[in-house]
Amino acid sequence: MGRQTPEAGEQSRLITIQTPFMGLDSVELLVTFEKYFGITIPDAAAETIFTVQDMTDVIAKHLDITDNSEDLKNRIFQHIKNSTLVRPGIQFTDNISGYLSPQDHTTWSALEHHLQLEIPRPNTKTGLFAPRRDYEWASITAGQFTSVICAHNFRTLTNTANIKSKYEIYIIVMGITADKLGVDYYDILPGKSFTGDFGID
Repeated sequence: MGRQTPEAGEQSRLITIQTPFMGLDSVELLVTFEKYFGITIPDAAAETIFTVQDMTDVIAKHLDITDNSEDLKNRIFQHIKNSTLVRPGIQFTDNISGYLSPQDHTTWSALEHHLQLEIPRPNTKTGLFAPRRDYEWASITAGQFTSVICAHNFRTLTNTANIKSKYEIYIIVMGITADKLGVDYYDILPGKSFTGDFGID
Protein backbone atom coordinates (compact mmCIF):
# COMPACT_ATOMS: atom_id res chain seq x y z
CA MET A 1 0.00 0.00 0.00
CA GLY A 2 2.74 2.44 -0.95
CA ARG A 3 2.21 6.00 -2.17
CA GLN A 4 2.99 7.43 -5.57
CA THR A 5 5.36 10.36 -6.13
CA PRO A 6 4.14 13.42 -4.14
CA GLU A 7 2.93 16.52 -5.99
CA ALA A 8 1.66 19.29 -3.74
CA GLY A 9 0.02 19.40 -0.33
CA GLU A 10 -2.47 16.75 0.66
CA GLN A 11 -3.35 16.07 -2.97
CA SER A 12 0.08 14.54 -3.32
CA ARG A 13 -1.22 11.60 -1.35
CA LEU A 14 -4.21 11.01 -3.57
CA ILE A 15 -3.78 9.17 -6.83
CA THR A 16 -6.15 8.55 -9.69
CA ILE A 17 -8.94 6.22 -8.72
CA GLN A 18 -8.69 3.16 -10.92
CA THR A 19 -11.03 0.75 -9.15
CA PRO A 20 -14.64 1.59 -10.07
CA PHE A 21 -16.14 -0.96 -7.67
CA MET A 22 -14.58 0.70 -4.60
CA GLY A 23 -14.11 4.24 -5.91
CA LEU A 24 -11.29 4.81 -3.45
CA ASP A 25 -7.57 4.07 -3.72
CA SER A 26 -5.14 2.87 -1.12
CA VAL A 27 -3.51 6.27 -0.62
CA GLU A 28 -6.79 8.00 0.15
CA LEU A 29 -7.70 5.25 2.60
CA LEU A 30 -4.30 5.57 4.26
CA VAL A 31 -4.81 9.34 4.65
CA THR A 32 -8.18 8.64 6.29
CA PHE A 33 -6.51 6.41 8.88
CA GLU A 34 -3.76 8.96 9.47
CA LYS A 35 -6.26 11.75 10.04
CA TYR A 36 -8.38 9.69 12.42
CA PHE A 37 -5.45 8.54 14.56
CA GLY A 38 -3.51 11.81 14.26
CA ILE A 39 -0.38 10.16 12.89
CA THR A 40 1.76 10.21 9.76
CA ILE A 41 2.81 6.85 8.37
CA PRO A 42 6.11 7.07 6.47
CA ASP A 43 6.22 5.71 2.93
CA ALA A 44 8.53 2.88 3.99
CA ALA A 45 5.99 1.70 6.57
CA ALA A 46 3.06 2.20 4.20
CA GLU A 47 4.70 -0.12 1.70
CA THR A 48 4.52 -2.97 4.25
CA ILE A 49 0.74 -2.71 4.59
CA PHE A 50 -1.18 -5.35 2.69
CA THR A 51 -3.78 -6.67 5.12
CA VAL A 52 -6.11 -5.41 7.83
CA GLN A 53 -3.72 -6.86 10.41
CA ASP A 54 -0.78 -5.05 8.80
CA MET A 55 -2.65 -1.76 9.06
CA THR A 56 -3.50 -2.45 12.68
CA ASP A 57 0.11 -3.29 13.54
CA VAL A 58 1.57 -0.22 11.81
CA ILE A 59 -0.88 2.12 13.56
CA ALA A 60 -0.26 0.41 16.91
CA LYS A 61 3.49 0.86 16.47
CA HIS A 62 3.10 4.58 15.77
CA LEU A 63 0.83 4.98 18.81
CA ASP A 64 3.20 2.85 20.90
CA ILE A 65 0.39 0.48 21.87
CA THR A 66 1.39 -3.11 22.65
CA ASP A 67 -1.59 -4.30 24.71
CA ASN A 68 -3.10 -7.37 23.02
CA SER A 69 -6.02 -7.73 25.41
CA GLU A 70 -9.57 -7.85 24.08
CA ASP A 71 -11.36 -6.31 27.03
CA LEU A 72 -13.84 -4.45 24.84
CA LYS A 73 -14.74 -7.59 22.91
CA ASN A 74 -15.14 -9.57 26.13
CA ARG A 75 -17.34 -6.86 27.64
CA ILE A 76 -19.71 -6.69 24.68
CA PHE A 77 -19.85 -10.48 24.44
CA GLN A 78 -20.74 -10.71 28.11
CA HIS A 79 -23.61 -8.30 27.49
CA ILE A 80 -24.79 -10.55 24.66
CA LYS A 81 -24.65 -13.59 26.95
CA ASN A 82 -26.54 -11.72 29.67
CA SER A 83 -29.32 -10.69 27.31
CA THR A 84 -31.28 -13.96 27.59
CA LEU A 85 -31.97 -13.49 23.86
CA VAL A 86 -29.47 -16.18 22.94
CA ARG A 87 -29.32 -19.67 24.40
CA PRO A 88 -27.03 -20.14 27.42
CA GLY A 89 -23.56 -21.53 26.93
CA ILE A 90 -22.55 -19.60 23.81
CA GLN A 91 -18.78 -19.33 23.26
CA PHE A 92 -16.64 -17.19 20.95
CA THR A 93 -15.94 -20.16 18.70
CA ASP A 94 -19.59 -21.13 18.26
CA ASN A 95 -21.34 -20.26 15.00
CA ILE A 96 -23.69 -17.39 15.78
CA SER A 97 -26.23 -18.79 13.32
CA GLY A 98 -27.04 -21.46 15.88
CA TYR A 99 -28.21 -18.74 18.26
CA LEU A 100 -29.44 -15.83 16.15
CA SER A 101 -31.04 -15.46 12.72
CA PRO A 102 -30.99 -12.26 10.64
CA GLN A 103 -34.53 -13.16 9.58
CA ASP A 104 -35.71 -13.04 13.20
CA HIS A 105 -36.25 -9.29 13.21
CA THR A 106 -37.85 -9.25 16.65
CA THR A 107 -34.93 -10.90 18.43
CA TRP A 108 -32.37 -8.94 16.39
CA SER A 109 -34.00 -5.63 17.32
CA ALA A 110 -34.37 -6.72 20.94
CA LEU A 111 -30.64 -7.51 21.12
CA GLU A 112 -29.84 -4.09 19.69
CA HIS A 113 -32.05 -2.51 22.32
CA HIS A 114 -30.40 -4.55 25.08
CA LEU A 115 -26.89 -3.59 23.94
CA GLN A 116 -27.89 -0.03 23.01
CA LEU A 117 -25.82 -0.60 19.87
CA GLU A 118 -26.62 -1.08 16.20
CA ILE A 119 -25.91 -4.54 14.81
CA PRO A 120 -25.17 -4.70 11.07
CA ARG A 121 -27.27 -7.26 9.30
CA PRO A 122 -25.33 -9.74 7.16
CA ASN A 123 -25.87 -10.00 3.44
CA THR A 124 -27.81 -13.22 2.97
CA LYS A 125 -29.20 -12.53 -0.49
CA THR A 126 -28.44 -14.91 -3.33
CA GLY A 127 -28.76 -14.70 -7.07
CA LEU A 128 -27.21 -12.87 -9.99
CA PHE A 129 -27.78 -9.38 -8.61
CA ALA A 130 -26.99 -10.10 -4.97
CA PRO A 131 -24.22 -7.95 -3.42
CA ARG A 132 -20.79 -9.55 -3.46
CA ARG A 133 -19.69 -11.35 -0.31
CA ASP A 134 -17.05 -13.91 0.60
CA TYR A 135 -18.77 -15.47 3.59
CA GLU A 136 -21.83 -17.46 4.61
CA TRP A 137 -23.80 -16.47 7.70
CA ALA A 138 -23.56 -20.07 8.90
CA SER A 139 -19.77 -19.72 9.11
CA ILE A 140 -19.69 -16.53 11.22
CA THR A 141 -18.51 -17.20 14.76
CA ALA A 142 -19.86 -15.48 17.84
CA GLY A 143 -16.44 -13.89 18.27
CA GLN A 144 -16.50 -12.41 14.78
CA PHE A 145 -20.09 -11.28 15.31
CA THR A 146 -19.00 -9.44 18.44
CA SER A 147 -16.12 -7.75 16.61
CA VAL A 148 -18.52 -6.62 13.89
CA ILE A 149 -20.74 -5.00 16.52
CA CYS A 150 -17.70 -3.27 18.03
CA ALA A 151 -16.49 -2.10 14.61
CA HIS A 152 -19.85 -0.70 13.56
CA ASN A 153 -20.07 1.22 16.83
CA PHE A 154 -16.40 2.12 17.24
CA ARG A 155 -17.09 5.85 17.61
CA THR A 156 -19.30 5.09 20.61
CA LEU A 157 -17.15 2.35 22.13
CA THR A 158 -13.67 3.85 21.79
CA ASN A 159 -12.00 7.12 22.71
CA THR A 160 -9.53 8.34 20.10
CA ALA A 161 -7.60 10.24 22.75
CA ASN A 162 -7.27 7.13 24.92
CA ILE A 163 -6.96 4.03 22.76
CA LYS A 164 -6.02 1.19 25.08
CA SER A 165 -5.28 -1.86 22.93
CA LYS A 166 -4.46 -3.23 19.51
CA TYR A 167 -7.96 -4.72 19.46
CA GLU A 168 -9.47 -1.25 19.68
CA ILE A 169 -7.27 -0.18 16.76
CA TYR A 170 -8.39 -3.27 14.84
CA ILE A 171 -12.09 -2.55 15.23
CA ILE A 172 -11.54 1.09 14.25
CA VAL A 173 -9.69 -0.08 11.13
CA MET A 174 -12.63 -2.42 10.44
CA GLY A 175 -15.17 0.35 10.90
CA ILE A 176 -13.38 2.88 8.70
CA THR A 177 -12.73 0.25 6.02
CA ALA A 178 -16.41 -0.71 5.91
CA ASP A 179 -17.45 2.94 5.84
CA LYS A 180 -15.00 4.14 3.19
CA LEU A 181 -14.90 1.12 0.90
CA GLY A 182 -18.44 -0.16 1.28
CA VAL A 183 -17.14 -3.57 2.32
CA ASP A 184 -19.49 -5.82 4.26
CA TYR A 185 -18.42 -5.90 7.92
CA TYR A 186 -18.64 -9.67 7.97
CA ASP A 187 -16.11 -9.84 5.12
CA ILE A 188 -13.44 -7.97 7.09
CA LEU A 189 -10.94 -10.19 8.88
CA PRO A 190 -7.34 -9.61 10.01
CA GLY A 191 -5.83 -11.54 7.10
CA LYS A 192 -7.94 -9.91 4.38
CA SER A 193 -6.00 -7.96 1.76
CA PHE A 194 -6.95 -4.39 0.90
CA THR A 195 -6.04 -5.00 -2.75
CA GLY A 196 -6.76 -8.68 -3.31
CA ASP A 197 -9.94 -8.94 -1.25
CA PHE A 198 -11.32 -5.38 -1.12
CA GLY A 199 -10.31 -4.38 -4.64
CA ILE A 200 -8.41 -1.13 -4.12
CA ASP A 201 -5.11 -0.36 -5.82
